[in-house]
Amino acid sequence: MLTQAINSVIIGGLLSLLLYVPVVIFQYRRYGKFSFSRSIWLCIGLVYLTAVISYTLFPLPNITADFCATHPRHFILDPTLYFRDMVRSFTGRPLSELLRSEEMMQMVLNVVLFVPLGVIVRQLWGFGAGRTVALGFAMSLTIELTQYTGNWFLEPCSYRVADINDLLANTLGALFGAVLALFLPRLAADPAIMAAQRMNAQALTRSRRWMGQLLDLMFTGMVVNIVLMVQDIGIRLFTGSAARSEQTQLIIDSVAVGLTLCYLLAFSLIGNGASLGQRIVFLCPTPKGGARWRLILRSMIVQGVGVSMLLLPNIWWSPPVWVVLLAFASVALTPHGISCLASGCTMVDVRANGAPAAC
Repeated sequence: MLTQAINSVIIGGLLSLLLYVPVVIFQYRRYGKFSFSRSIWLCIGLVYLTAVISYTLFPLPNITADFCATHPRHFILDPTLYFRDMVRSFTGRPLSELLRSEEMMQMVLNVVLFVPLGVIVRQLWGFGAGRTVALGFAMSLTIELTQYTGNWFLEPCSYRVADINDLLANTLGALFGAVLALFLPRLAADPAIMAAQRMNAQALTRSRRWMGQLLDLMFTGMVVNIVLMVQDIGIRLFTGSAARSEQTQLIIDSVAVGLTLCYLLAFSLIGNGASLGQRIVFLCPTPKGGARWRLILRSMIVQGVGVSMLLLPNIWWSPPVWVVLLAFASVALTPHGISCLASGCTMVDVRANGAPAAC
């Protein structure tokens, strides 16, 4: 059981890391800002989900023909059978023995397993008792059907008993969790309140600027990798003899650089001139006098030089490296960053009065 708990934390943590960028993008576009508390509760939810899967489906036994012969698919539909068996087994025996029995512990654990569900959905989505019970019932039914079908027929037979009593105990646990959540403080930001305040301008913080820069770095890296892949395919397809190999590669390299720079320039020429990462976090650069050339210059100062370094690794000279690092470091001194200072722009929230139109 300890191994299952550790694996659940590891898997849930990895899922949280994989979903971090999509969650950040969703929160900014849905609520207008990033919510650390909701991200923490989402991580808790993923760890909990992997724990439920781990405890209910694993470990897998050694499923052989002999095993399947003694484990036919069976769904216990009598909700009184469990209790009648307990009465028959413990009649005349001390109550303390019943309370310590494996049968009683199994029922208690089936209830306790779904208590966190009520707390998590209340914190994340504000679910009331009715929706929490419905979700707990649906989730438990899915588990029982998975056990009944042998992981949806991936296994030749069922290796665990599907029981309506487990379904009832899990649903009861979800209800207990929903009731318990009513007495706990709301630790996650309320999504309804956040959504209502979505278009309210927020302060220009360093963390927000860094978030936009990291998103830009990720998107640019994706574009660069796609271009490099196409570049490699082009070289393989169109490079013939050694005599024209160098000339062909130069043309393909030039096209690759041109395509990437077009990607970088496109956002500075559209709308308020903000990069893709800045648009996600509701920021945009406002140039002095509204000069578009300042937006183009700001876009190329960091991104253009950095991409030239990535696309042309043979030109591994130090200035591009230092420009990229300086762009991140400069935000620690001023949220506007070196690209805005050098190009004569001011970084503002697109929802502020007087700011360029929102994207």
